[in-house]
Amino acid sequence: MNILKIYFKDIKWSSVIYQNSQRQKKSPANLIAYRIGELYERQGQYKKAIEYIDKALEKAETSKYKRSLLLGDVYRTEAWIHYDYGRYQYAFESLDDYQYYWEKLINEQNSRVVHKLEARYQNEKKKKEIELLNKEKALSTLALKASRQRNTFLIFGLIIAGLFILIIINRYQFIRKQKKIIEK
Repeated sequence: MNILKIYFKDIKWSSVIYQNSQRQKKSPANLIAYRIGELYERQGQYKKAIEYIDKALEKAETSKYKRSLLLGDVYRTEAWIHYDYGRYQYAFESLDDYQYYWEKLINEQNSRVVHKLEARYQNEKKKKEIELLNKEKALSTLALKASRQRNTFLIFGLIIAGLFILIIINRYQFIRKQKKIIEK
């Protein structure tokens, strides 16, 4: 327990661990075990460091939130502990595990970025399609309006022409009647 007092007093991680666990919804016990393992590694107490890192690893494997990031950090620290302890084979295996989770994390992030870009592309494509359809609709509305106006003017023109023809016929008949009356 003395190591915890030194840990929290000298490095002041207690509030950082709590804030980090609240912000990222990680298990505080997992972070504490991980950080204690790091502290033991810095002090050269590799057996205790491995013990706490193994505890952190158990908790990280059951974690649902940011599992790849958590496991990657733990495996990286474990690799350094084994390297410092002179256990190069274990260090290599831990480093290999770290690389696996790091690549998995990068792939997850790349997938998210690609998904976001694809969604943005599809969204912009649909917006442009909607704009194009709206423009086509506006053009067809204008064409329909022009057609209606033309038809209205044509009908109005035909009515006026018909009235004009009727007036001319009426005048022609009136003049013919007048001529007949004058001839008689």
